Amino acid sequence: MFVCLLFCYLWVSYVHHPQRFDAASSDYYLYWFAKVSLLDLAKDLAFVTNRLNPVTWTLQVEMLAGLFFVPLWLIFRKSYPLAFALLIAWTLYFLIAPLYSFARTGFIFMFILGMLVKPGAAWIRRYLPQQVLPGISFCTFLLCCLVNKIIPETVAAAWVVEALLAYGLIATLGSGNGDKRLAIIDHAFPRFLGSISYSFYLWHFPVLFILGTYWFAIAPNPTILAWPNLFQNIKYYFPLLNHLPLFLAGIFFYQIKNGNEKRKIISNYVFLLFGFVIQLLLLDNTDRWQPFISWNQYLGMLVFYFVLFLLFVNNKLNFIVNDITLFLGKISFALYLIHQFFSIDLIIPFLEKHCSFNLWQASLVALPIVILMATCITFFVEIPVGRWLNQQLKSRFIY
Repeated sequence: MFVCLLFCYLWVSYVHHPQRFDAASSDYYLYWFAKVSLLDLAKDLAFVTNRLNPVTWTLQVEMLAGLFFVPLWLIFRKSYPLAFALLIAWTLYFLIAPLYSFARTGFIFMFILGMLVKPGAAWIRRYLPQQVLPGISFCTFLLCCLVNKIIPETVAAAWVVEALLAYGLIATLGSGNGDKRLAIIDHAFPRFLGSISYSFYLWHFPVLFILGTYWFAIAPNPTILAWPNLFQNIKYYFPLLNHLPLFLAGIFFYQIKNGNEKRKIISNYVFLLFGFVIQLLLLDNTDRWQPFISWNQYLGMLVFYFVLFLLFVNNKLNFIVNDITLFLGKISFALYLIHQFFSIDLIIPFLEKHCSFNLWQASLVALPIVILMATCITFFVEIPVGRWLNQQLKSRFIY
């Protein structure tokens, strides 16, 4: 940390030339836009401020937390029930304290929670089947990534839920007797990243700022400002990316339906969960859907889709096999091809404009019309033409 802060001081004092750039973030001006003094360096080294490198604030927290560690450790040595009661009390205090206030003392909340990992791991080892623990570990990790999609980060409950999920992940990973819960990530490269993680954490800020400075100086600001739209442009020209997790989910559903090896079936369920999370995260980057569907509606739709197919691959949907569903299945391809253009672009706008229908009324009228059109295309075009083409191919290439 001393080397990193000293480097930042020397760079800002003797090499860095502050300039104003339209594409620069507020952090750029907050930390490195103005010159610094030896007093600033001394304050950063004493954990009083973090002007040269803002990520050193974690060391300030660790130093403060060290003052509370001994009494908390003594409490946990004496009584786990008392420690659990202290966790509940501090959680309630954390929820009502002003957000981002020093009085909130989130590090104490994390300390108390962390000290309960050992009894939590023992409870998991005793009461939960060993076979489900890798799946639980993976699910808690993915849920950590989704918390801020459901609960805003500006709400204290989001921090509490994230901490509890992290607790569940660590307790699950620590519940084994030396066996590996997530062997898929236990190899040389993750271990290497773990060994350099703290140095990486300290140095990423100055390195990114230095590279950003030269990028600002070389590339036009409008070009840099356009980069956040890069993903939008890629998805516009390659629309399959919007639905790729769903296509992959279909493959894994097929594997579950027809697979025989139990181990592979479990891994397919894990990949299904991963695809569900990725598809859920795509909504914020898909402007095409946002005017028509909220995030809660999108979540409900995806849950319904995945639950429906999970029931199907486990032979729990036999009741839907009837004449109506078989008929819809027969016309499904033609219905898929025509429904968007005829309903969204023609029928619904016409009814809303000329007949004063609202969206739901127009949709109820458009639905039977496109089903009728798909039926005509299927039985009067697709099937007869398909038979004729089949005969032609057989006569020319087989006989």
